[in-house]
Amino acid sequence: PAALSSRISSMWQPALSSPAGFPVAPPPPPPPPAPLQAQQHYGRPSSSSSSSSSSSSSSSYFAAAAPPAEPQRGPAALPFRSAGVSANGMHPAPVLPLDLFRIPSFALSTSATLLFGISTGAILLTNVLFLTGIWKYSTVEAGMALAPSPIIAALVAPIVGRVGSRYGERIVGVPGALILAASTLWFRTRTGVDPHFWRDWFPGACMSGLGINMVFPMLQSSGVRDVGPERFSVANASTRAALQVGSAIGVAGLVAVLGNSAPALDRFHTAWLLIALFAVLSAALILPIRQASSGHATAHVTRPEPVTPRAATA
Repeated sequence: PAALSSRISSMWQPALSSPAGFPVAPPPPPPPPAPLQAQQHYGRPSSSSSSSSSSSSSSSYFAAAAPPAEPQRGPAALPFRSAGVSANGMHPAPVLPLDLFRIPSFALSTSATLLFGISTGAILLTNVLFLTGIWKYSTVEAGMALAPSPIIAALVAPIVGRVGSRYGERIVGVPGALILAASTLWFRTRTGVDPHFWRDWFPGACMSGLGINMVFPMLQSSGVRDVGPERFSVANASTRAALQVGSAIGVAGLVAVLGNSAPALDRFHTAWLLIALFAVLSAALILPIRQASSGHATAHVTRPEPVTPRAATA
């Protein structure tokens, strides 16, 4: 009975001691701990906190850790980016050796890949949005309408490789970029609101697949042929990165051209015109690439003659 009475009195004590019988509000939370000093590293507790108890030090560790500084953007970030490029050039093993750009074939191929990536990244999205938005194709119908491009690319791939190996990359790359420009101009001048697949779309789709397949392998070949075997992987990764950056720029530019609302036909015509412009610019950069000299030709591997086992002597 005494224990029960003590428990009941402890439960009602806050209500009885408050005015009008209402419970007392809980006390305010303790103030947050002081921030770390400026010289401390992010995520490390101060020396004073290490002398406190384990519970208080762990709580102050997470509460007092200051967030990392925001990255510099805009014109104020240019000195930091320039310093990063300088540090990359002075490092004994840089991620991207800047002296690679002194090799004409690598510099021209990487620049042409960037511009051609803008064209190819934009044309794929442009064609899909046009087929589904203007011609009101379903998703399956739009996919079937885009099928001629990869089919033509697969059929001509062996021929493109042999011609490029024999006559040089620019002999194949320059016409390929111009063919891609011609395909976008075909779409711009032939397509309308009413769908006519075989008359207005099929020829342009075949030309775009042929042009893309003629350019990309040539740019990859010319971008790595003169860099040496020890930097072959770096050069190959650089050209691939230029392609990805170009594709991202092309998609972003296309979104800016088409706008937020349902795009009209004239906006698609403007997008195709800009795609053709970048394809022509890439052809202008492929044109100065010289043909590989005989010293860079692929050496034929001489296979050893098969060894025949000797006949066992008695």
